[in-house]
Amino acid sequence: MQFVTRAPGQSWEEAFEALGDAGEPAELTADRLALWDRLLTELAPLLPEAESVVEAEFAELDDEAIGLQLSLYDTEVALSVAYWHSGEEADRVVALLREVAAVVERVTGLTAYDPQAGMPFLQGGSAEAEASMSRIADGIADGSLLGAVPHPPQPPHQQQRRSLWQRLTGR
Repeated sequence: MQFVTRAPGQSWEEAFEALGDAGEPAELTADRLALWDRLLTELAPLLPEAESVVEAEFAELDDEAIGLQLSLYDTEVALSVAYWHSGEEADRVVALLREVAAVVERVTGLTAYDPQAGMPFLQGGSAEAEASMSRIADGIADGSLLGAVPHPPQPPHQQQRRSLWQRLTGR
């Protein structure tokens, strides 16, 4: 999911697509690094095992046990989770995603938008995420989805980096 600002009269999809218009990533400013520090402080109780990495152009918070990754760039914030959870575990992970998304929304003033559901995550997109997560994990387990794991659309400059999902699965 991406955290976006929607202008008056702009659809959620248009707000998401506008992220791709930001150009090449730039170095994180002092303000963005201060925002990252606030996010880390607020998220520490929810993600005590997560590790933070800060580079010139991005910052990431990774919880490899859950498969969760929060990324901060000069003009955007993104949250993703691996699709290996199903059943009650998927419910628990999506509940945690709701909590994390609510913190990020409160700290940044942005809205969590789920491009797979086509709606704000905290306004119905999380229900779609729960169903999709279980369906995909079950399909991977039974072999019916091997090689067909969907990836949410990402702005072009995010596609240049390997995601946590790619690092964990070697894809």
